[in-house]
Amino acid sequence: MPSKPVLSDTDKKAIRKKLEELCDKAVISIGTFYTLYPTKEDLFLETITDIQRRILHSP
Repeated sequence: MPSKPVLSDTDKKAIRKKLEELCDKAVISIGTFYTLYPTKEDLFLETITDIQRRILHSP
């Protein structure tokens, strides 16, 4: 089983910047984002559920 990839400091900074930009566009704080989606799995499940709902209700 492969080990988890290690993010460099540069990668971490880039990800934080993108998260900040995402939160700015959504008009929420980063803290609120993490309250809504404490894990990657929570965010993934919400995204997949929304996509499935759209597919099932599309004309």
